[in-house]
Amino acid sequence: MPLFVDHNTGETFCQEDIELEDGRRNWKKRKRMSINVSKLMRAYDPARAERIKACGTYLEFAIVPDGSRRLHAANFCRERLCPLCQWRRSIKLGWQADQIYRKLNEEGYKHIFVTLTLRNCAGSELNRTTDLLLSAFSRLKRSKLWKDAIVGSYRALEITYNSEKDSYHPHLHILATVEDDYFRADNAAYITKDQLIRAWRRALGADYDPSVDIAGITQKEGQSITSACAEVCKYPVKSAEIKSSRVLETIDYALRGRRLIQWAGVAADARRELQLDDVETGNLVHTAGEEPTDADIKTIVFVWRYGLYIPIDFKLIKAENV
Repeated sequence: MPLFVDHNTGETFCQEDIELEDGRRNWKKRKRMSINVSKLMRAYDPARAERIKACGTYLEFAIVPDGSRRLHAANFCRERLCPLCQWRRSIKLGWQADQIYRKLNEEGYKHIFVTLTLRNCAGSELNRTTDLLLSAFSRLKRSKLWKDAIVGSYRALEITYNSEKDSYHPHLHILATVEDDYFRADNAAYITKDQLIRAWRRALGADYDPSVDIAGITQKEGQSITSACAEVCKYPVKSAEIKSSRVLETIDYALRGRRLIQWAGVAADARRELQLDDVETGNLVHTAGEEPTDADIKTIVFVWRYGLYIPIDFKLIKAENV
């Protein structure tokens, strides 16, 4: 059992007594993912790789009145491909989506989930294919079919990799907001899957029928529609699943300078009214709208050492299974 000593008191503790535990939030798992990504990135961008490697090595938690901990400060690198920062953005995005769709649902709107794809491409074509995907979606949004039915949307760009065929799959996930009467049988604006396929094919200028999906939001047992909507809005980059420097670099290049998530219509209006900051550039410490904690409140600091998060004043004195 690894043993640690507190330099302030001289007391010794075992790993399980001092290691960071934060409920369902597994900091150690995410930090190790970031280290793995930094190793892959080192092959083509050493400077950014070092920033990702150093991300989250300092975590300061405030002890709030109920005895629980709230993140108070941290050294996040803010790199788009850092799994630790992606995780924080995902938490923030889920909370913001919950606020936005709570407001829209109270105003009587309903929502549908849309996936828009095109054929996989080689790595050398990924940037051009992603350009085509996004410009085609802009054309689709200007079409009568879309404008008659959709009054707002959340759009996420995702790129996945097929290792068997060595190909890339850029696609869009869209949570589209519709009027309250959208699902009525006599609603002429209702979009069928066949109509969406034809409209998306025209927008792409394709000579094939692209794969699309359109469906109402599915609620799990005991889940509210607001929570179901928020669950759909996930941060779209999953760099921790990539195992190759070449693949990471290809996706990294294709994503540079692009908005990965975008709000439009009544969803964007609700976001502005709620005064929510930008998930990509905003605060990654206070991800759920918490007010900054008073400076004089008691805090505890964890640092990344020995492959663990341990309190800052502790040192390893017996290494075993660390």
